[in-house]
Amino acid sequence: MLLRRTADTTPFDPLNTVPSSSRPEFCREAFTVVEMLVVIVTMALLATLLLPALKAAREAGDAAACQHNLRALSSAAFTYAADNSGSLLPTLGSGSENWQSVLIVQGYLPKVTPTSPTYILKRNFMCPANHNGALPSSLTNSSCRDGTPNYAYNATVGTLDPNYNTNNRYPPKRLGSIQQPSKKAMFMDAGVYRALNTPYRSSAGMTRIGSPDSSYFDTNSTYYTVGDVHRNAANFLFFDGHIERIPRGQVDWRISDLDTP
Repeated sequence: MLLRRTADTTPFDPLNTVPSSSRPEFCREAFTVVEMLVVIVTMALLATLLLPALKAAREAGDAAACQHNLRALSSAAFTYAADNSGSLLPTLGSGSENWQSVLIVQGYLPKVTPTSPTYILKRNFMCPANHNGALPSSLTNSSCRDGTPNYAYNATVGTLDPNYNTNNRYPPKRLGSIQQPSKKAMFMDAGVYRALNTPYRSSAGMTRIGSPDSSYFDTNSTYYTVGDVHRNAANFLFFDGHIERIPRGQVDWRISDLDTP
């Protein structure tokens, strides 16, 4: 018995050669409003979950870059001492230039460009987490302008500046004279020096020239200079070369005193 084949009466559509009865279900023309809302909510949830992880990764990268900068600065300072019979890098040079200018002028650190002022360091010597501002251009103290390093150096090492070093009062100390170098800070993250009532990147030193001053580490003092930029903590590099991250308010000012153990 032969079966008669019935003719397909579906109208021919030149733009659609697949019969409607054989189209897969997923071939729909557009998302529904509900589906769009589901996608948006899902993406928002993923962003909420990922942003803290991305922030933590960025902060870890900033902290690592900061430590690299501190080691680079200390390497330059130690090389200076080795080339000067153990005499430490002065807080201020004989021409009142800051320690970073001493390092640049004498070739221990690179200049940004051949014509750049010596107080300006290359950007890779700046802590990426430290966003302190700079003194306005109306103030001419070059040690505090934008471009100076946002790190402070231990000013009790001494100075060559005759304005401070009258009768050789605060000559630069010798590296071998430092007692317990693992407990004495050489460089630190520098913060806003509120005594000037104007934010700027750093101070020349983490304390006063020639003698330590606890107010520089007192969070309630206008002389507070610690830069708590790493999750409310600051990086300190010590004279033995190791680095510590110390939380805000927990810094013992005696780490800047090079005259006592």
